[in-house]
Amino acid sequence: MRTGRPEGRARRTGVVAVVILALLALLVDRASVVLAQRWSARQIAAATSARDVVVHIDGFPFLTQLVSRAFSGMLVTASEASGDGLTLTDITLHASRVQLVSLTSVTAGQLDGGATLSYPELATLLRLPAGSLSYAGSGLLRVSTSIDVLATRVSVVALGTLTVAEGSATFRPTSAVLGDGTRLDPGTLRSLSITATMPDLLPGLAVTSASPTAAGVRVLMGGSNVTIHR
Repeated sequence: MRTGRPEGRARRTGVVAVVILALLALLVDRASVVLAQRWSARQIAAATSARDVVVHIDGFPFLTQLVSRAFSGMLVTASEASGDGLTLTDITLHASRVQLVSLTSVTAGQLDGGATLSYPELATLLRLPAGSLSYAGSGLLRVSTSIDVLATRVSVVALGTLTVAEGSATFRPTSAVLGDGTRLDPGTLRSLSITATMPDLLPGLAVTSASPTAAGVRVLMGGSNVTIHR
């Protein structure tokens, strides 16, 4: 009976050692991913002037992904970022099948996300006067401007939709009323449409929809095989 106890203790000691080593490996892996997430957030902030950047790297174990330079996915959020003369807020991007090409270049098999464009920023994009664009409710925009009617400049308020397609954003009025209460006919309504070119995004990334809300226009974007260079 006594001859079996040292062997049993040895087995238990071996099991404990394996558990400890596994926990240490887990701690190292988790510590590494935290450091990598912070480093990535700093690089993004430096490259884009984005604020409050947070990066979350998916997948486990992280060190195996790092060695192979291939990551299952990454989630990036930022409170604000500016570029091409426009400022976006409440930014969320999720990249999957991420390949680290170099310390300054990354490719994503799929990149999807969203951001909010304020109405003053949208007015700038559509080349409208400051303060002329607002939310009308029910997913509609309100544009307050002026037009020429019989050689006379009159004020007009138009309600309409915002669509995005092929790199352009278009405001299409569905109704409009002059300052004296006169409703515009369909032909004149069409003349109030405004189309503007969207700022260039990353190669392979395109705006897929734009939805007016009380907080601004929520812009959704997506793309495949997107390359990101610093």
